[in-house]
Amino acid sequence: MIETKQEKPKQEEFRLIRIMSTDIPTNKNIYSGLTLIKGVSWSFSNAICNKLKVSKNKKISELSKEGIKKIEEFIKNPALPEFLLNRRKDIKTGKAGHVLIAD
Repeated sequence: MIETKQEKPKQEEFRLIRIMSTDIPTNKNIYSGLTLIKGVSWSFSNAICNKLKVSKNKKISELSKEGIKKIEEFIKNPALPEFLLNRRKDIKTGKAGHVLIAD
């Protein structure tokens, strides 16, 4: 009987990238990965990708530090139409804004 050595399949390295205090697995694409951030919906994630001209199918692991900073800054201060924001006409201030994580 001849024994053959079986090679174990290589596992992709599992890492996390932190965006807006949320750990996002690097194997996710940007479009779906951003939705893991509390307060970022699918439509908001789509708007981020379109405004920043980032491919939705690009993996989170392919983002540079500058790219991550751009995304964080855009999420903090979104330049989007009011209907895409989740806090329209706040009761206290009367202004439209976007509430994230622990705001």
